[in-house]
Amino acid sequence: MTRNGTIKTRGGASIYYEVDGEGEPLVLIEGLGYSRWMWAMQRPLAKSAMLVIFDNRGVGLSSRPRGPYSMNDFVNDLEDLMNALSIVEAFLWGVSMGGMIAMAFARRNPDKVRGLILGETNFGIRSVPPR
Repeated sequence: MTRNGTIKTRGGASIYYEVDGEGEPLVLIEGLGYSRWMWAMQRPLAKSAMLVIFDNRGVGLSSRPRGPYSMNDFVNDLEDLMNALSIVEAFLWGVSMGGMIAMAFARRNPDKVRGLILGETNFGIRSVPPR
């Protein structure tokens, strides 16, 4: 059974999320401009993991605070979401900008990341981490 809700982040954004399944947490992080609908094909993974799917600030059912948004804003939102859901450690699956968020989160919180799955992403320009 899917449960959903919103959390308020330290930056004042409201982040919409959905949690489905039980077991190891797997947080799915979408790319720029995409919403949680992008993960429709991965939903069956809820049979073997606890999926956490959310809309980044500025898209879907999350709020749209005035920008510009920084990578730090997105990482803070992810930290706040995991804390609100009492997730101590999780696998992160990020695509495109979501992969950049996952890597920045892992760099800041290595103890909270069980593993990374990265698709169609990069870590910044010329080996410089994203801002």
